[in-house]
Formats: sequence, structure tokens, C-alpha cells
Amino acid sequence: MKRALQVLLFTAFSAATLPVLAQHLAAINQQGSGGTATINQVMGIAPFEASITQGPGTGSDAAILQDGIDLHATINQTGDGQHAHVVQVADGARATVTQTGSDNTASVEQRAVSAIANVVQLGSANEASIFQNGRTLRADVTQTGMGNSVRVTQDTLMSQRVSVEQHGSNNRGDVALDGPDGNSAALVQAGTDNLAMIRGTGLLAVIDQEGAGNMGDISLDGAGSQGTIRQRGTANRASIISVGDNNLAIVRQGGQNNLAIINQNGSGLVAAITQNTVSPGVGNVASITQR
Repeated sequence: MKRALQVLLFTAFSAATLPVLAQHLAAINQQGSGGTATINQVMGIAPFEASITQGPGTGSDAAILQDGIDLHATINQTGDGQHAHVVQVADGARATVTQTGSDNTASVEQRAVSAIANVVQLGSANEASIFQNGRTLRADVTQTGMGNSVRVTQDTLMSQRVSVEQHGSNNRGDVALDGPDGNSAALVQAGTDNLAMIRGTGLLAVIDQEGAGNMGDISLDGAGSQGTIRQRGTANRASIISVGDNNLAIVRQGGQNNLAIINQNGSGLVAAITQNTVSPGVGNVASITQR
């Protein structure tokens, strides 16, 4: 009777614990030469899921660190010299990195509850970095081409979204958002040597660049404000600085070597600059100041 009771208790214990343990999943699949793959799961509350797939290719490295509750991370690498690191110290985070080509670098650090981060790199020598701290954040980065780089920083209480697309070569982007709930940013670059910076607490910031050597900068400091820069052509420069609530600023320009500046300090302000969107032009300067 005692033996039967022991067997019964062991069976009941196993049935209760195995499903939980089975939800901590880690898988590595390497095809190629000289690859390094590491998964480190600090056993929290299930489920944890982590997978790394490398190859075919040579000399790639990938690492995943998970510490929290209900975490999922996936790294897929094809090609040579790829580098991808994912750190999840949070609850309910999801991260995916996909790399095809050579010498791409991706870094994702999630210290946010229910955060989502996706990085897709197709080409060579692209760099992407995502840092998330807060709640219900999302960042999506897509890079195609060569030598593009972007850094995304999300530091807010909740409900924030960033989308970045870079197509071409040697484009640079930096997006840093904080502040109230519900703000978002979008950055699209196509061409070569374009530079864009977005930062602040506004509701919506958009930079769309196509061409070569264009520069765009948006800084929003206030609730409900929106800023948009759209550039086509070569070596155009645009800057929006808005301090206050519920402001709107828009810059559209084409051609070459044009300059557009909008400065707002107050609330409920609206400003727009349009240069050379119908016919090409060179060297125009436009400035709006609102106080």
C-alpha cells in the first residue's frame, strides 16, 4: 500500500510539473562554419521560448538572454559575419531578428511589459539597435541595402509605436521617444547618405526622405503635437522644433540644396513650408517662427 501511494504521488507530481517545465523551450540550429549561438534563460514563470537558426554561412554569432515572464525571442541568420543579440528582462516581450546577407548587426533590449520588437536586415553592413522601456511598446525596423544604421529608443509609460524603413546605402536614423501614451514615429529613407533625427514627446512625427544627402530633424516637446518632413532630391535640409501642445508643422521640399526651418513655441500653432515640389529648384531658404 505504501509503495502504491508513493507511485501515485510521484505520478501526480510529474503530471503537474512537466507541462510547466515543457514550456521553457530553447532551440539552436546551426548550418555552416565558425558560428556561435548562446541562449540563457533565467527560469521565471512559463512560458519561455527562444530559438536561434544560423546558416548556411560562416562566422555569425547570436545570443538570447531571457529573464521574466512569458518571453519569446527568435533569431534567424543566413550569410556570413552576422551579429544579433536579444536581451529580454521584462514580462510578455516578443522579439524577432531576421538577417540575410553579410556583416549585419542587430541589437534588441527589452525592459518593457508586453513589448514587441522586429528587425529585418537584407543586405550587408547594416546596423539596427532597439531599446524599449515601459509598457505596450512596438518597434519595427526594416533595412535593405548596404551600410544603413538606425537607433530606436522608446522610454515611456505605455502605448508607443515606431516604424523605420531604410532602403539604399549609408542612410542614418535616430528615433528617441518618451512622454505621454499613444505617441508614434515613422521614418522612411530611400537613397544614399540621408540623415534623420526624431525625438520628443509629441503625438506623431514622420520623416520621409528619398534622394541623396538630405537631412531632416524633428523635435516635438508637448502633448498632441505633430511634425512631418518629406524630402525629395539632393542635399536638402529641414528642421522642425515645436514646444507646446497641439501644434502642427509640415515641410515638403524637392530639388537641391534647399533649407526649411519651422520654430514653434506655444499651443495650437500651425505652420507649413512647401518648396520645389512641382518643378525642380536650387538653393531656396524658408523659415517660419511662431510664438
